[in-house]
Amino acid sequence: MSLFVTAVNFFCEILIYLIIARAIMSWFSRPGDRSYGIFRFLCQLTEPILSPCRKITSRFTGGAGMDFSPVIAIFLIWLVQWLLVRVLSILT
Repeated sequence: MSLFVTAVNFFCEILIYLIIARAIMSWFSRPGDRSYGIFRFLCQLTEPILSPCRKITSRFTGGAGMDFSPVIAIFLIWLVQWLLVRVLSILT
């Protein structure tokens, strides 16, 4: 694999891990906790990805219940990663 394909693959995997970390920390982190700063940082990094997914899922759920936007975002990132790696591997 070329360096660019490896970089794209690595970037997508990091995004997936950040979204998973944010979802897990959202269960436990509260304002005033020592880890709240890390949680806010993760929110700033992942919100541009999760916000469009949240808008899509709110149409179906009506804004109530669980937030499935991390699941949708992870699936979409995985799909884009898979497609990009395949296309870039063919081109190189």
